[in-house]
Amino acid sequence: ALNFSGIDTVVYEASDGTYTHQATVTITVNNQNDPPALDLDGVAGGGINYVTAFTEGSGAIALTGGALITDLDSTDMQSATIALNPAKAGDLLSIQGTASNLPAGITAVEGGSYILLNGSPLAPKASWEQALDLIRFNNELVGPDVTQRSVAFIVHDESGDVSLAAFTTIDILVDDDPPLLDLDADG
Repeated sequence: ALNFSGIDTVVYEASDGTYTHQATVTITVNNQNDPPALDLDGVAGGGINYVTAFTEGSGAIALTGGALITDLDSTDMQSATIALNPAKAGDLLSIQGTASNLPAGITAVEGGSYILLNGSPLAPKASWEQALDLIRFNNELVGPDVTQRSVAFIVHDESGDVSLAAFTTIDILVDDDPPLLDLDADG
């Protein structure tokens, strides 16, 4: 059985056609903690990563297509880290609305290009999925750098085991701004 731990026995029998011998083997199975798994596109089922596009002047965009956390032996998570790379001028990771929008028991430290989420002390997986779905990317500059961005997400379960990173790829689209003409260059 999945995640079985305990003692089990196997009885086997050997025969040469004349004599039959039976023996019992006792096996002790010690379980091992399984790390969580994170899928940023969990609702759509398109793999663990998510791809989106940010258009200049459009406002903040979501970075998941519906986060899904699975863990065979933990019902609660203790923390998550979200980090933007490469961060360019004007880039900002944030929580939709404010940190007060996070599910109960989850707090945030926001650092512009990163967000650290912490359970106080632990929170159920569903709360973490909701929290990850609130993470946003924005850049309010006119003509932001068009370098593709990558945002890494990891979660830690109640035992401290870490998920593999799941990534959101952001394509940056800029408007073709018309040139400005200043007929009074003196001001």
